Amino acid sequence: MKEILQNLALIDCINFCKEKKIDCSGTHIYKYPGLYTYALIRNEDGLVLVTVTFYKNRVPSYSFNK
Repeated sequence: MKEILQNLALIDCINFCKEKKIDCSGTHIYKYPGLYTYALIRNEDGLVLVTVTFYKNRVPSYSFNK
């Protein structure tokens, strides 16, 4: 189940980046411990581009750096 959520978070973050015209090449997904929050992090400088948080009873929420 952990891998499924991580893959879903990666797909959601990439789709969000495409929607907002954010270059997400050279990134990886990171899961914050103890939460259902995932971050798409740029490899070269460690900048967090997009975070997505999954909830049990509502739609996911996103935040991003401009």
